[in-house]
Formats: sequence, structure tokens, C-alpha cells
Amino acid sequence: MAIDWVAALRVQDDLAKNVAKEIRKALDRPDLTPDQAKRICDLVDLGLERFERFIASAAEQNLSPSYYAALHILTDKWHALALEASSRFESLAGSGAQREVVDDPAISAVEQSGGGEHASPDES
Repeated sequence: MAIDWVAALRVQDDLAKNVAKEIRKALDRPDLTPDQAKRICDLVDLGLERFERFIASAAEQNLSPSYYAALHILTDKWHALALEASSRFESLAGSGAQREVVDDPAISAVEQSGGGEHASPDES
């Protein structure tokens, strides 16, 4: 079964918008604890890693440069959200605070099989 990459990109865009909306609401809570902020960071990191796997799948296709440009824009949005979450965590826990990266078995399995790496899509 062939993947409708345009529809898949729309789904990814909608997901990123919804996640960003909910994450920003959570980050803006005045009673947010450092532990909660850390867990939010972990969730954003997980979302970014899963989106990067989507990019890896798309990179294997012969898609138009505009499609790859849209993927790049979405990647920037995920990175900006990760930076917002990390900044909020640091503001709550102190600038020297360290957090471990989330350990997701599904991601670990993909990385161990060699599927976690991907080439950057050609933007030319």
C-alpha cells in the first residue's frame, strides 16, 4: 500500500500544532514543578524523535523539494518547542540542572536495528 505523503504531512502538522498548544499550556502553569517540567521535556523529545523517524521514511522517497522544505519547517517547530520546554525546566530547577533523555523501548529498538539514523533530505 502506497503512502499518501501529502496527507501524512498534514497529519504531522496537525499533531505538532496540537502538541505545541497543550505543551505551552502546561509550561505556562504557575504551579508547574521541576519534575513536571522535566517530564514535559521528555515528552517533547520523544515527539521530536518520532518525527525524525517520519523524516527518515520520507527521505527514502522521491518527493518534491517543497515537501522537504515543509518537513524542515516542522522540524524547526519541534526544536523550538523542545527549547521552550528545556528553558522552562531550567528556570524551575536552576540553570545547572541536568536531565536524562527519555528512554523509550520503541526508539531504542529502531536505533539498534540501524533505523534511527537518517540522511538529511535534499533541500536543493
